[in-house]
Amino acid sequence: MRDLNRRWTAPNTTFTTLIDLYGLPKDLPGRATLLSEPDTNRRTIQAEQIIAREAVDPRWLPYVQRHEVEALVLAALPQLRSMLSEKDQLDGLAALTRDIAGKLPEDVNDGEHTAPSKRLLKRIPKYVKTLHGPNTLRIADLAQVRAACPRFNAWVSRLESLGAP
Repeated sequence: MRDLNRRWTAPNTTFTTLIDLYGLPKDLPGRATLLSEPDTNRRTIQAEQIIAREAVDPRWLPYVQRHEVEALVLAALPQLRSMLSEKDQLDGLAALTRDIAGKLPEDVNDGEHTAPSKRLLKRIPKYVKTLHGPNTLRIADLAQVRAACPRFNAWVSRLESLGAP
């Protein structure tokens, strides 16, 4: 967190993060207490507040992705499908789609076996977070991901508003 405290000179610069809730810095003040908060929505908001307070710079706009970045992948399952070729992978994707039907990806819970990445790995064992995740999001329709993930959408909207006159 010490690196966040450096002062930058450009007044019209904004700094942001995209950290998943499980990727919080180990030296984040109050991290243990924060992680004990059972409501992940409140935990995420509190994490952003702590990061903003620690940054000591009004130009800092922290964003913590509720649950995991893989929640965004859940919003782009049609694009993930385009990267899968084996029948068992496609069947697993269909099962995953059924598993999360009617849920917003950001609301998929964070249980030991039900977090977004765990769901992906359970249904698609050959899923590789560092390969399939970024590639899925690279080809995903941003409007589709934003529509499915209201918290992520609010952050992107806020970033877009920074350049507005």
